[in-house]
Amino acid sequence: RTKATGVIENDLSTAENKQCLMSQILKDADIVPGDVIVTAGQSGLFPEGLMVGTVKEVYNDSNGLSKHAIIEPMEDCFAAILEALGGTK
Repeated sequence: RTKATGVIENDLSTAENKQCLMSQILKDADIVPGDVIVTAGQSGLFPEGLMVGTVKEVYNDSNGLSKHAIIEPMEDCFAAILEALGGTK
């Protein structure tokens, strides 16, 4: 839907809920619940276009300079990443 970017990371609370945290999203980025997150391929670690998950919640960072999003991972996103990196499912 858009080309908003961010970094997928995690913390204990989102991991316990089997979710991921996406941070470093620009404050004015157009990202809303329901958006599908895919890899951009910019880091060189993962190829472009792998489906990561769906945005469940978006909120402002405590400093007000960026946004965070809670991502519900695709069930098979980690298998797809391993396969893309030459591993097995």
